[in-house]
Amino acid sequence: MRETRTWILLCEASRARLFTNDGRGRLTEHSAYAHPGSRVHGHDLVSDRPGRRSEAPGHHGGLSPDAEPREVEARHFAGSLAALLKQGLNSHAYDELVLAAPPHFLGLLRNALDSQVAARIAATFDKNLIALTPRELEQRIYAPAR
Repeated sequence: MRETRTWILLCEASRARLFTNDGRGRLTEHSAYAHPGSRVHGHDLVSDRPGRRSEAPGHHGGLSPDAEPREVEARHFAGSLAALLKQGLNSHAYDELVLAAPPHFLGLLRNALDSQVAARIAATFDKNLIALTPRELEQRIYAPAR
C-alpha cells in the first residue's frame, strides 16, 4: 500500500512556504516563495496620475476603483500559488493538501484554486503559521484534538 503524500502550504499575502510529508510522519520544507509586491505601500504601487477612463456608455476602464493596489497584489500571489498547486497535482506530487493562511488570504487562495485542487484539501487553518519550524508545524497539524 502506498503512503499518502501531503503538501502543506503556509502562506500570507507576501510569502509562502511549501512542506511535504511523504506519509512517514516527518515534514520537509520543499520550497519558499516571496511576493515583494504585496509588501510595498499602496502609494508606491500606483502612478501619480489616474488612469484614463472612457466616458462611452457601457465601457469600463482598466482601473477598478474598488480594488486597493495591495489587494490586487495579494490576488496575484494567490493566483500564482494556485497555479503551483495545480501543477503539483498534475504531476502527481501530492495526494492531499493542507492550507494555512490568515483568514482573508485563505479566502483569496481558495477562490483562485482549481476545483480538482480544492477537492484534495484535507484541512485548512485560518491562522498565519508561516513562522513555525517543521517540528512546531507537525505538532500543530498532527496533534490530536483536545
